[in-house]
Amino acid sequence: MTQTELFKEMATKILENGSVLRFQAHGGSMRPFILDGDILEVEPIAGQELYPGEIILCTLENSMIVAHRVVRISCRDGQRLFLVQGDRFPAPDGFVTLQNILGRVIALERRGRHIDLRSPAYRLMGRLWMALTPLGQQLMNRLAALRAALTRLTILLAALALALASVSSWLFLMDGVSRAAAA
Repeated sequence: MTQTELFKEMATKILENGSVLRFQAHGGSMRPFILDGDILEVEPIAGQELYPGEIILCTLENSMIVAHRVVRISCRDGQRLFLVQGDRFPAPDGFVTLQNILGRVIALERRGRHIDLRSPAYRLMGRLWMALTPLGQQLMNRLAALRAALTRLTILLAALALALASVSSWLFLMDGVSRAAAA
């Protein structure tokens, strides 16, 4: 049994018992809201309503377990589907069903500070993040393109500096040869 399967089994048992699950987050897919190393608290959903903007712990189609944000809720063939996405990703992971949702992330602990994700301020930040994500992704893409262009320019300038240094050395050497020949 893999670590992912063991974690899922343990998390499912704890949440089905009605208890809160605490675990350490790994990865950066939810930056800046959840950082690698934060301690997350997850409660069972037990018939409670889920809303866009909330963060859920769920299993994706590829069997990965993630704590990602619900960005949209749809209904197909009478079944509710939840579109989830990591805050740092430009595209959603895909839809998950209620059966794939382990629980709702309700709080996190960072450097000893407890942050309640159910607070009105945090809910507002989550909704703003969802609204601004397309703009943020465009900005990130443009910054990445600018960084790549600056890297290429730096390499070009370094190559030019090497070429000029080589030409300068050659001219200096030729100047010394012509002075020696003249003497």
